[in-house]
Amino acid sequence: MPEKLLNVWLIDSSGRYKKAGQLLLRDEIVYFRYLPDYLNKSDSFPIDPVNLKLEEKIYSSKGLSSPLLIFDDILPDTWGLAILSKKHKFDFFKERKSALSFMDTSVVGGLVCLPEDKKPKPPRWIPLDYLEKCFDEVQSFEIRKANFIFKYLGITGTSAGGARPKASFIDSKNDFWLVKFPSQNDPSPETVSEIEYEGLAFAEKMGIPVPERRLIKLSNGKALAIRRFDIVGNSPNQGRRILISLSTILGGMHMAEIGYEKIAATLRRYLSSPEKSIRQFFKMMLVNWCIVNTDDHLKNISLLWDGRTLNLSPAYDLVGNLWGMTSHTIPINGKSAEIKPEEILIAGKKMKIRDALLEMQRAKNLMYDYLERISKVKGSGQLMESVKGRLQKLDSFLKRHNEGIE
Repeated sequence: MPEKLLNVWLIDSSGRYKKAGQLLLRDEIVYFRYLPDYLNKSDSFPIDPVNLKLEEKIYSSKGLSSPLLIFDDILPDTWGLAILSKKHKFDFFKERKSALSFMDTSVVGGLVCLPEDKKPKPPRWIPLDYLEKCFDEVQSFEIRKANFIFKYLGITGTSAGGARPKASFIDSKNDFWLVKFPSQNDPSPETVSEIEYEGLAFAEKMGIPVPERRLIKLSNGKALAIRRFDIVGNSPNQGRRILISLSTILGGMHMAEIGYEKIAATLRRYLSSPEKSIRQFFKMMLVNWCIVNTDDHLKNISLLWDGRTLNLSPAYDLVGNLWGMTSHTIPINGKSAEIKPEEILIAGKKMKIRDALLEMQRAKNLMYDYLERISKVKGSGQLMESVKGRLQKLDSFLKRHNEGIE
């Protein structure tokens, strides 16, 4: 790959574009530095407050590994890379960092990388009225009939949130939405959108911040629309907050192995409101266990950074496993499989959650309603059985605990 120099632009919470730094892509190595002009401005802040301090130095990594993982966060996910590879007839899966120069300002988060000779242009938002046409293109692409560059769908996804087809839209009120489409691999064209909707509803009832959401009926299925929580305000300028995944904060996806409790201890050192965010993190762990969301990896949990505060973002991608798998990506009290309620309580105590037992009782009560709601979703049979098994274990544990046996 030829050497390539990219300017790193920051979109701040007021919607202003600031040239913050430069990336040099040279063979396998990536280099980053803040620009002198940016360093000398009083309102400048680090694009990653944990790994990329606001200093006059050159940071480097092999590919987009630590300490430059923040740039992996702004890349499109599997779906976006597939579109990009087809459009440019280049395998971006083998050369991920090369995709950085093809982003536009509609990408999730507050960072965009552009070639030296280009300046940021206003985001290319798709009107929500065009949703059906976009869905037609999704279906064509997935069955490999699309031999054209998409008219509507751009590279507007994010590596946070998995590999589902998605794009950013604007509605008539100038509100911005990330829409996830059904996939050919889903049990039915409605299933995953409805299951994720119910997972977010469960989390919301547990007091976890979640984005505003809509289920949108299509001619053949349903799409889930999530309000863009990285965007501040609406027209005329869209301010942004930087979205930083736990993978970036911790130093890589492999760090999921240390478990929820050690992750919480690490986060406590960096968060602006540690007690509030760690409590949210504990509840997310509990909800993931209750709804059997086994895809609880480090890209599916993020923080929002605006130059002043760093805290957990609203929860997203809360999808119960529809295929009967029950092993979690992040261990709870050292266990990924056959996790018992006892492990959750121990993990809660390690996180210094004083009323962990009360939260578990609250979650148990909500699981009955969750089961009732997902029973109406086509293709949810295996998930229901998994949730029932966990509900029985939780109910039994709480009864024993209340009787003073535990």
